[in-house]
Amino acid sequence: MMYEPIGGYVEGEPEKGLPDYIERAWSGKGWIFQDFDAFENWPDHVCYIPEFIDAKYTGEDFLRLARGQEEIARDMFYECSGETPEDWLACQIESGRVIRCGRCGTLYYKKRKKVCPYCGK
Repeated sequence: MMYEPIGGYVEGEPEKGLPDYIERAWSGKGWIFQDFDAFENWPDHVCYIPEFIDAKYTGEDFLRLARGQEEIARDMFYECSGETPEDWLACQIESGRVIRCGRCGTLYYKKRKKVCPYCGK
């Protein structure tokens, strides 16, 4: 299922002196830019800009933050609604929903796995 983008984003042209254009819209919890199509189909395009800062995130950024775990990257993108992806992930780790393996650093959902699916710790 595809969703309409929340807000808008146009990459600037610094060589012409044109800045990025960011239009945030209400997500239900915060003022953000979020492009579901870009996340799903163009991982190198900006798909998320949080509420209070102009940090731009691509699908590749979400996957990198999730340490290559596609399910966590996808949930992170779809559940972010104003916060940075880093803050979302920190909250998930703090709550115990997501575990970071102390041995190999892999992220995984505690509910789905009792031990690290990669190193067995």
